[in-house]
Amino acid sequence: MTYSVEQIVAILKKRQGQRTLTDFAKSLGITKVYLSDIYRKRRDPGPAILEYLGFEKLVTEPRYVRRDSAA
Repeated sequence: MTYSVEQIVAILKKRQGQRTLTDFAKSLGITKVYLSDIYRKRRDPGPAILEYLGFEKLVTEPRYVRRDSAA
């Protein structure tokens, strides 16, 4: 199963829960601005985000797959 950027962002927002953008970004080791850019679809989720969520980016198409099911 593959996931779109929108689905990845939705999962990320769910994982954020009630934490502030600043606190959540800090826990991920990224900046608040970068996290905000991901939420606003200005930037794609990078390796730190994908690692946290357990995903990796497919090179052949702009979709995402869980690492445990990647070929």
